Amino acid sequence: ADQVRSIASITKLLTSLVFLESGVDLNSTTRITNEDAFESAKSRLRPGEEYTVRDMLYAALVSSDNRAARALSRSAGMPQARFIARMNDKAKELGMDSTHVIEPTGLSDENRATAHDCAILVNAALKNHLIRHITSCTEHTIRPLNRRRMVGLSNTNRLLQTDLKFLGAKTGYIGAAGWCIAARALSPGGDDVTAVVLGARTSNQRFASLSSALHWAFEVVSSAVSRN
Repeated sequence: ADQVRSIASITKLLTSLVFLESGVDLNSTTRITNEDAFESAKSRLRPGEEYTVRDMLYAALVSSDNRAARALSRSAGMPQARFIARMNDKAKELGMDSTHVIEPTGLSDENRATAHDCAILVNAALKNHLIRHITSCTEHTIRPLNRRRMVGLSNTNRLLQTDLKFLGAKTGYIGAAGWCIAARALSPGGDDVTAVVLGARTSNQRFASLSSALHWAFEVVSSAVSRN
């Protein structure tokens, strides 16, 4: 729980929290730039397209889009260096004492934290009703304001299609981090359980490990309730 590791796109929860705290109007617009597209070849967002920043939150948290995360950090009304500093300040405020990030997407292996810190982060992020709603969506569609096309977003958490009742989750992957997920779910008895998997060797292992951890925790909680 306390081993410091790269956290990949779990970073985007912190990015989204800091962006929302900036107070920017969610109906304001932002444009995808060529700089946003750097090292984000899999994105369906094209340079030159304009979106609402609300749509960028959906893209960043549902399909883990790196261009969207960069657009959010640019749209927060502060220089990029200040935005990153604010992300690190927010982590410290939350008690994430082993966390340090250098950019908003999670593509850098220098974005590092512990599983314990990631649990704190997902719990804090899900207190925001919009993040909670977005991260529990299986699919969503957005539309560029200056183009005639629709962009479908699919959630990277495939466990949303199972009987697990998620309050929200964020996945992540880069080579240095392995396959990661931080999630919060409801037990059959209605208890909240938070679980984090960092450094899984495969995507399948990430989801299997998370599912096993959650079901084990559900049993522990259920047994404790029964004894009481």
